[in-house]
Amino acid sequence: DNAGAGSVDYMHLFGLVGLGYMWAKIAKTINDKLESGPDGKEDWLKAKLTFASFFMERTMPETSAHLARISSGADTLMSLDANAF
Repeated sequence: DNAGAGSVDYMHLFGLVGLGYMWAKIAKTINDKLESGPDGKEDWLKAKLTFASFFMERTMPETSAHLARISSGADTLMSLDANAF
């Protein structure tokens, strides 16, 4: 019951974690490129870093809400009679 009650939040949580991981990899690659010297793409690369920061600051905090919903369990949902649906 717990897995079913939290399934949507599991999906969203792991999606956000996966995207966060990819943004972290992108940011590391960009920082490595910026450290290797100018190549004419600095403005574009810095813009990508800003996008990565935005994602981490504004979207990743949603993971806490999903985790709290998953942790709450299925008791309330499962207390409803099937006819309630």
